[in-house]
Amino acid sequence: MNIKHLNRFLLIITMINLGTISMANAKSAYDFNFESIEGGIIPLSDFTGNVILLVNTASECGFTNQYEGLQSLWDEFKSDGLVIIGVPSNDFGGQEPGGNKEVCSIHQSKYGITFPLL
Repeated sequence: MNIKHLNRFLLIITMINLGTISMANAKSAYDFNFESIEGGIIPLSDFTGNVILLVNTASECGFTNQYEGLQSLWDEFKSDGLVIIGVPSNDFGGQEPGGNKEVCSIHQSKYGITFPLL
């Protein structure tokens, strides 16, 4: 093994070890609970064993075409264990104005979203 390969190998081992050390102190994603946009709590522990896709959304964003694909994924794969959770955010240029009821109404009526929203 030449020095270039050895250095690359040691760097990879170091990164793996640092990741393992930092993960040892991390909480599981299943330890977190979120507030549903419609009220109530959504504990991620309800989805243990499923694939969870948390997606930042904004109904006035230039990327709202993502809703069609997300809803299609949800419709097609939710029975196979895919969980999509939308996280509407007004933190990026005011692209999700309004309160929870208004945001929920827009997502459901304008975009046909049926997956859970926070």
